[in-house]
Amino acid sequence: MSMSALPQWHFSSPQGLANYEAACRHYPAQAIVDLVALRDNMRHLVQVSHEASDAEVMGVVKGDAYGHGLIPTALAALAGGATWLGTAQSREALMLRRAGIGPERCRVLTWMYNGTKAPFEELIDNDIDIAVGSMDGIEALAQAARRLGRAARVHVKVDSGFGRNGFTPEGFGQALKRLVELSSQGVLEIVGQWSHLAVADAPDIPQFVDVTEQQIAQFNTFTAMMREAGIAPKIRHLANTAATLSRPEIHFELTRPGIGLYGYEPDPAMGTPSRYHLRPAMTLQAQLGTVKKVEA
Repeated sequence: MSMSALPQWHFSSPQGLANYEAACRHYPAQAIVDLVALRDNMRHLVQVSHEASDAEVMGVVKGDAYGHGLIPTALAALAGGATWLGTAQSREALMLRRAGIGPERCRVLTWMYNGTKAPFEELIDNDIDIAVGSMDGIEALAQAARRLGRAARVHVKVDSGFGRNGFTPEGFGQALKRLVELSSQGVLEIVGQWSHLAVADAPDIPQFVDVTEQQIAQFNTFTAMMREAGIAPKIRHLANTAATLSRPEIHFELTRPGIGLYGYEPDPAMGTPSRYHLRPAMTLQAQLGTVKKVEA
């Protein structure tokens, strides 16, 4: 006997049904990912961005697309209108390119690496944008670009107050000087400037709203410094899912929704996914092994 609280799954192809039945035979628990939900979530986030601005949208697919599967999720995000994909690790950025998602289809940004071990030459050769947030990162990337004989596309990571990777205001002057030199030499192409908000998903807490305002002000100060130095960023991105949904004034040229792509609200304080027309894409289920009566 089997019991289920879920409706019967409907698959778009016989192969999908066969895969599902094989998964049930292999192990009595499954994670079901609805690619249509992923596509529709991205489509809605793109619509929100375009209604408020001309910003393009990046689908963040780091961490195996939050466990939803890197390549299927990336394709669903692109089908939903994303023109950028974001991965933390270099390995996943390269996997996207190797899967046939070329630069003519979308830009790819990667941002987390060890500067002494990262495959910079391979990233540059695959036309992948690379974040830099340290002097060592700048130098390592520049050396790789020189060896390859091709400029690296760079997004400058600035620390607007979260404490994650990125240049602090105190160290940014030195970084700017070096970035200007390498840009003028054709070694680095300065494409973007970006940072990450800490508590934009708590819009009803005045203290957190103040923190977000401070971060936005600091981010704009970094932009002004880059412009004054002669390397104005073409693409600025600061808005995560929370800011994409609630702060159109900081969509800039690119928004960067992560958790929203997968159908979840950034924080319960903002309400449920349905409030934002998002639908969770993953369902966890399991088949019962035994049902029996026992003494109380």
